[in-house]
This record gives sequence, structure tokens and C-alpha cells, in this order.
Amino acid sequence: MQPEKSLDAEELSDAQIDRDLGVRVPSRRSLKRIAKELTAGRPKHGLRHEAARLALLATKIAMFPLLEPFHSTRAVGADGTIVKKKRAYSWRALNAAISRLLALPVILGLYFALIVYFTTHPARLHARQTPQSFNMFYRRVHITTTDGEHLAGWYVPPVTSSAILARGVRGLLTRHPAALLCHGLGQSADAYLPLARMLHRAGFAVLLLNLRGQGGSGPGTVTFGLLERRDVTAGVHYLLMRHAVDAQQIDVVGARDAANAALEAASTDPSIAAVVADGPFLLQRRIEHIFHAAGIAQDLFANCYIIAFDIMTHQRVGATNLFSVVRRIHQPVLFVARSSNVGALGDVLNLAGAKGRGGRFLGPGISGQQHHAVARRISAFLLSVYQQRQAAAKLHTAGAGRGPGLELAPAEH
Repeated sequence: MQPEKSLDAEELSDAQIDRDLGVRVPSRRSLKRIAKELTAGRPKHGLRHEAARLALLATKIAMFPLLEPFHSTRAVGADGTIVKKKRAYSWRALNAAISRLLALPVILGLYFALIVYFTTHPARLHARQTPQSFNMFYRRVHITTTDGEHLAGWYVPPVTSSAILARGVRGLLTRHPAALLCHGLGQSADAYLPLARMLHRAGFAVLLLNLRGQGGSGPGTVTFGLLERRDVTAGVHYLLMRHAVDAQQIDVVGARDAANAALEAASTDPSIAAVVADGPFLLQRRIEHIFHAAGIAQDLFANCYIIAFDIMTHQRVGATNLFSVVRRIHQPVLFVARSSNVGALGDVLNLAGAKGRGGRFLGPGISGQQHHAVARRISAFLLSVYQQRQAAAKLHTAGAGRGPGLELAPAEH
């Protein structure tokens, strides 16, 4: 007879102990399900709860560090533990006011820096049509300015196939007038295609140029005409190098900010024969118009924008006076007012008055706001300037042909 085997707790398995105690052991599948629930994180809440959590998080991020960052202090308790002690309400109110005052310049600086960046780096608009759409032969050109900006444009030569057939080789050797057409912000290179076709039929060479940061040109900062004058000068220099272009008759047509750039370039470049300022504007008034909704704080916001603009573009808005620029221009200028707004219309009228002799004005009440009607008036103006220069050149040639010693004898009595 075998002796009774004693049961030692160490020899019993965990399963036997659980069975003796009446504990239900979960299966392997149940263990996997429990592990999955533990690792799944928090239970899912409703959409409203998640939206509230996101709103609270956004509020904390937006208001930091304005919501009393030092509202409490740490101290050592009697038992040696560190306890958090809340400060007095007066201290919290003073601290909140000081933190807001210190953070205000930083927040305003970031705010106006963002506004300046987005206004000087607008979205690019690409042309939907080309000169070929208007039955004009053209070639794409790339021009580099003196400050290293890369510009793209379309060059339409003045000679047509019909002119070559009619005049033969002489048509290729004849020099023609030229026009540089620069569209403005919010436009694309095809904005001046109707005008380009009119000038091309009149015998002009045409260069449609995208200024910096616009269209197909390279990335650049838009400065509302301050630096774009270099783009206009580069376009004029390109036309000067064309053999078919008359160097004495290169006209510039600019819209909006390009109109300001054309005026700036004409005041220092004597190779420009005439200028069409299509919708010029005073930069100070344009900036104030951006913050028109600010009401009483309009001047404050405009001055803050100008400071941020000067710092980021390395240009000085206050150093440019468009009226003094217009007074220095000796070439004929046609001022075109597209908008019937009283302020914009008055600015263009005042600029035309500052030009005095040689300045002409074309307002919305004269020709209407139809694009083709304005294009016809611009084309007629440039053609009249060219004809006047041709007539003056013929008179000069005829006067020089008489010789320097020829004078009219006084009549005998």
C-alpha cells in the first residue's frame, strides 16, 4: 500500500489552484480580446466631445502666453514636499496685463509680416491665350534684370508676311516703332493681346512682359512699382537690341503697379518715347485701402504695414513721391483711369495735372470701361506720338539740308 502523497502548495499548478478556488480562467481568445481593449486606449467618444477637445486645445495654443503664465508659485511644505501655491488675484491681474503688453508687439509684428508676405507674393495667373490666338507670330523670350530677376515674355516682331511680299527686302531693313506692354497685378499676359494686335497691324514691334513674381517670370517680391522699374528698363533694353526696332520710338504701356513702374522708368530713361499709365495709383492710398475696414485704426494699421513692408522689401514707401516723378518726365504721357471710384479717379486726374504739358487724360466717363474701347484709344495715342516724331524728324532733316550758311535776306524797301 502506497503512502498518501502530501500536497505541497509549490507543487500545485496555477490552474489547479484556480479550479480549487472556483476562479474561472479566461480562454486564450478572451485574453487576446482583453489585451486589445487595454492597448486600444481611451474609449471612443462622440463627435461633440472631440470638437470640444479640439476647441480647447486651439484656445490654449492661441492664447498662450496671454493667460497668466505665472499665476502660481511653488513652495516647500512642512513635510518637505513641494506644493503649488496660488498667487493673489491682484498679482495675477497685474501679471496678465504686463504679459499682454509685452506680447502685443510680437503678435502685431508677426501679423503684419504675414500680411506683407501674402500681398507681395500673390497667386500667379497664367495666360489662357497667346499671340498665336490672334494670328500673330511670336517667340518666347527670357530677360534678366540688373538685380538678377528672370522675366518671361512674348516678342511679336513687326514684319508680317504680307509686308514682306509687298515691300520685298526693303521691308526687312526698315526700322519700326516698338511698344512694351506690362500687365498689372490680378491680370495675366493675355490682358493686352487686343492692344498688341492693334499695334502690330499699325507696324509696331510688341513685347508683352511679365514683371517679377507674375506669370511665367521667376519668383520675386512684388513691390507695387518700386523695384519693377528695373523690369521695365530691362524690357526697353531688349527692344533696343532688336535690329527691326527704331531706337527713338520705344513706348511703354503699364497697368496698375506696372503703370507706376513705367512712370518711374520714364523719369530716368530717355530712350522711352511715350508712356501710357493705365490705372496708376498712390501707394500710400492703396495701403490705406487695404485696411479700410479697420475704421478708426486705419492710419495706425497702415503705418504698421509700411514699416513691415520697408523692412521686408528693403524699400522705402515714404521716399517715393509719384507727383515728383511725373514732373520729371519730359515724354508724352497718357493717364488712363479705369475705376470710377472718386479717390482713384481724383488721383489720376491730379497726376495728369502734375504732368502739365504733354499729359493727357482718359477717364471712364470718356471712353467707358470697355476693354476694346480703351485699347483703341491707347493705340491711337501711340500712333499719333509716332507720327509727330516722324514729322519732326522730316522737318529737322529738311532744315539741315539747306546748310548752315543759308539765311533769308531782308526785304528791300
